[in-house]
Amino acid sequence: MPAMNMDLGMPTLLELESFEQSAALCRALGLQFVELNANLPAFQADERGLAGVGKLAEQYGIGCTIHLDENCCPFDFSRPVAEAYTQQVLSALRVARRWRFPILVMHLPRGVHFTLPGKKVFLFEAYKPLFLESVRRFRDAVEQAVGGSGVRVALENTSGFPPFLREAVDLLLESEAFGLCWDVGHDYACGHQDSDFIRARLSRVIHFHLHDAALTPVRQDHLPPGEGEIPWATLLTVVQSCRARCVLEVKTAEGLKRAAEFFRP
Repeated sequence: MPAMNMDLGMPTLLELESFEQSAALCRALGLQFVELNANLPAFQADERGLAGVGKLAEQYGIGCTIHLDENCCPFDFSRPVAEAYTQQVLSALRVARRWRFPILVMHLPRGVHFTLPGKKVFLFEAYKPLFLESVRRFRDAVEQAVGGSGVRVALENTSGFPPFLREAVDLLLESEAFGLCWDVGHDYACGHQDSDFIRARLSRVIHFHLHDAALTPVRQDHLPPGEGEIPWATLLTVVQSCRARCVLEVKTAEGLKRAAEFFRP
């Protein structure tokens, strides 16, 4: 089931030992970019460390996006901790501006929770005014760093945005420096908890993570498209309407080859 007019990329694969191997596979599969995973030692988002990556990307004629460290929590109640994570993001933005990487993908942390009889209480919810104040502070710092570069931070859904994170998303989206990354596999695997929320903000979707998922007989995620339960014929109409970049987010080279073949005209 081919999809037309889509800018397709690949994630960082653990089995590939160097960025040059990723770049070579990206080009061989006819993809346009590699999403660098800043959780890995090789892709720490500092200007010196990623200079070689930027040069190799230019050499191979591909682009890059950056997936920020999944531990990144610029909303921590400890100001030094929050500031350290904010500086991590700002460093990644400087790299992105230097090498014309258009997107930084970010998970929104739920933070610490207390387990009480019969329920969990998230501290960001319990102290929501302080939490939202930190969200505004982060938003403004990113907006200033982005300037007129066109680089944007895409906020990714994972396992369902709780209400306090939905408020945070909307606060961040008040700035054009932010957009949404719709991970369709995550959304399916968590029972479409984020579908209505994201569809109501479809004009702000600037990035996709495309992978299949299945709930039966066991829950599986990050499958090559066409190998799970997602109705791609319907979904791809929505994806194409957003004119956004799309990462084929499967975790092995063999799976990535099957994913690329699924989208091949």
